Parts: sequence; structure tokens; C-alpha cells
Amino acid sequence: MKKLAIAISAILASGTVYAGNEAGVQLNDSLDDDVTITQNTTLANLSLGNDVTVGLQTTENNEIAILQTGNLNNSEVLATNAEDSFFDVTQTGNNNTASITTFGATNTGNDVDIVQQGNLNNSSVSVDGGSSNVANINIQGFDNVTEASFNGSGANGNTVLNTINDGSRNNSVTNTVNGGTGNTADVLIQDGWTNQITTTQNGSGSQADIDVTDFSDNNTVSLTQNDTNTASVTIDGASWTNSVTISQYNNNSVDIDLVDNSDSNILTVTQSTNDSSALVSLTSSDSNAVSISQNAWDVASVYGTNAVNATVTILQN
Repeated sequence: MKKLAIAISAILASGTVYAGNEAGVQLNDSLDDDVTITQNTTLANLSLGNDVTVGLQTTENNEIAILQTGNLNNSEVLATNAEDSFFDVTQTGNNNTASITTFGATNTGNDVDIVQQGNLNNSSVSVDGGSSNVANINIQGFDNVTEASFNGSGANGNTVLNTINDGSRNNSVTNTVNGGTGNTADVLIQDGWTNQITTTQNGSGSQADIDVTDFSDNNTVSLTQNDTNTASVTIDGASWTNSVTISQYNNNSVDIDLVDNSDSNILTVTQSTNDSSALVSLTSSDSNAVSISQNAWDVASVYGTNAVNATVTILQN
């Protein structure tokens, strides 16, 4: 399939200044294909941007790489019953849109990556009915919106990774798992400000890891889990005035660590029904507020080492 990739690149390079570039690829019953699409707005009309559409049906071991530079670009990948394939969209610029959707009973073992560097970009990943898929979304810039969702009773063992770094501000990230078991959400905010992260796991046996680090301030993190899930939250590296809200239902656990001069953060944990546990550690921090609300047969533990002016509230019914 190398000839296909070269042909697409050549078509894009010959675009005129009067219009944006367009590229489309459709693969059916394909195996071990390699498609690379590169679009630049150097020659294209800057007011129109570029468009890429890739469709795959009943495919295996394929690699799709899309690189778009400039503004107002659009990239869409739609895969049905894809196995062990790699989908990568990288966009550099502003006002770009990227979406990757995979679905089908044999939608398994895929690696889905979206990287957006710039401002006012939108991205979405949707995985329906598949298992053992990985979605990796990396955002750098201001005022970007990204969504990732795993849906269906067969959505088991999937992983979503969100990274917001390098001074990124005012970004919105939403992760949702509806059904399935053993799914993982991993969120990293590194040197980011005023970002909003919302993660919902409606299934069982899932894990959520949230890290706010390296001078990340004024971020809002919300996590909701149902039935036998675990959550881990770490705020460190002099990260201030962040708000973390965790809501768990039925036999869940949460472990929260505030360390390394991370001050004035607000942590709220609500655990409904029973057999849940909350562990909070405050180390070398100042003026943090912790609130834990639990029902029957739950355990709450709070430890402080060199923690100053902390406020801890525990309500157990």
C-alpha cells in the first residue's frame, strides 16, 4: 500500500490557491495496509482548510496516519469491525476538527491517537462494542474540546489516556464508559490551568487515575463511577486551587494524595451504598479542604504530614 500513500501525498501537493485540499480512502476486507495522508495549507486556501475522510470495513493490522497543519482542517476516520489497527491523527493549528469512530463485534485491539496543538480545536473518539482498545488524546493549547466514549456491554478492557500539558488553558475533556468491565481512564494535567476534566465510568471493575502536577492551577476534575471501581488522584508539584469531585456508587475505593507544596485545593468524595473506602494523604501542603461522605460499612482514613491549615470533614451515615 505504499504506492497509495505516495499518490495521496502527490495529489495534495498539487493543490491550487483557490481551494482547500480533499482526500478520501476506503478500505474493505483489507489486511496489513499502510496509509499516510499529509495536508498543508501552504498552497490551499487558508479560509477553507483541508478535509480527510477514511473508511474501513472488516480490516486487520492496518495503519492510518493523518497529518494536517494549518487552520480549519477536518479529519474523520470511521472503522467497522477493525482489529489490531493503528489510527493516528495529528493536527497543528487552530479551529481544527478530528473524529475517530470504531464499532462492531470484532472491534478489538485498536490503537487510536489524536494529537492537537493549537487553539479552539475539537476532537472526539467513539468506540462501540469493542474490547482491548486504547484511545490516546494529547492536547496542547487553549480553548480546545475533546470527548472520548466507550459504549456497549462488550466494551471491556478499554483504555483512554488524556494529556493536557505545556501551559494549556481552558480546555474541556469528557470521558464516558457506558457498560463493560475492566476499563481504564488515565488523565494527566501537566503545567495546565483552568482546564475541565469529566470522567464517567458506568460499568464494573474499572480504574481511573488522575494526576495534576507541575504548577497546574485552577483545574476542575469530576469523576463518577458505578460498582466495584477504583480511583487514584495525585496533586503535586506546587499545584494550587484545583477542585476534584469524586462520586462512587457501591463497593468502590479512592486514594488521594496531595504533596509537594500543593495548596488551597478542594477535594470532595461521595460514596453511596456500602463497602467503599477513601484514603487521603496530605503531605507538605497548606490550606487544603477535604470532604468525605459515606454510607454503611464504609471506611475513611485521612493522614497529614507537615500539612498546615487543612480542613477535613467526614460524614458517615
